[in-house]
Amino acid sequence: MIHLTTLKLTSNTIQVVYIDTENKFSAERVVEIGECRNIEKSLLKDLAEKIIILKPSCSKQLLQILKDLETTMIKNKV
Repeated sequence: MIHLTTLKLTSNTIQVVYIDTENKFSAERVVEIGECRNIEKSLLKDLAEKIIILKPSCSKQLLQILKDLETTMIKNKV
């Protein structure tokens, strides 16, 4: 499930980590949701480019991603 919250959206400060456990991430869907919430298209494009998608293929990988999440966030300035 993709969830966009109301944030002060500026293309310089937004970074998102999305853990896709079902392999169903859709950048197009992010844009659709943003458009329904009246977020500017240019800002949505910037946001879509800043989504870090992690796709674990098993529970062991998911646990490792969660264990390393803080490091990943710091490394990517999330």
